[in-house]
Amino acid sequence: MGLLDKFKKNAVPERVNGAAMLFCPLPDCRKVLEQIEELFHMEHVNEGNNITLRQGDMEIVFVAVSPEEEGENGRYAREQLQGAAGYVYQNETPLLEIKRSLFYHLRQCKCLVQIGYSFDSAGPGETKSKEKQIMAPILTVTETLQGVVTLGNSMAMLNGRGQVILDKAGKSQLEDYMPSELSLPEDWARDAPPGEPGAAEPVHGAAAGEGHLRHSLASPAVGKGRGTGPQGGGGLRPGCGAADCGAVLRMPGGRTYVL
Repeated sequence: MGLLDKFKKNAVPERVNGAAMLFCPLPDCRKVLEQIEELFHMEHVNEGNNITLRQGDMEIVFVAVSPEEEGENGRYAREQLQGAAGYVYQNETPLLEIKRSLFYHLRQCKCLVQIGYSFDSAGPGETKSKEKQIMAPILTVTETLQGVVTLGNSMAMLNGRGQVILDKAGKSQLEDYMPSELSLPEDWARDAPPGEPGAAEPVHGAAAGEGHLRHSLASPAVGKGRGTGPQGGGGLRPGCGAADCGAVLRMPGGRTYVL
């Protein structure tokens, strides 16, 4: 056995954390969780606002939050949904048709799904491999929910195939973007994002753009769940922003779905 093999064998795995944020048009977040359960052939459990998927040391937690909820969860969802639309609206891109379609799609999104994932890794190669494995179910959920997802600090909006719809630089991997056929309500501009006709007042600071879209320290509280996480207690651990180091979800108990 060579020296390099010895170092590889003795490498101590570290816990890697990451986060994503998914915006989808389904207005009932309970239906969102039910669709995730059906997608992975899970037994339906009608409780909680979260689902945990686990395979070996890899874990993904989906927390569905409605902007219609009262308290911190509802406020957080409203801010993120409005911030996402505002971020796209202010994006200075020549791809106006893609921008317009993405903006309209985000304006119709009624549920926020906060995603936290974690796994053990002994090195860059294992990290890359496991991130790829974890991205597969996240993108599948995004496609099923006809949603848009943004990962960590990337500031890029992705579709369910993992293609960049629009990034911070105004670039896209698509020639055109045709989201799901959803009727646009007549009052869609009532709460329009900053700078749009119909907006009562301009929004400044984090709520107006990039900083607002980052996975905030003020993450939604996790109620009684449909899965169990690696730690006890409730709510997201606020020690670091999800966009910076990944949100580690602490769950109070429930059902774990082993893939």
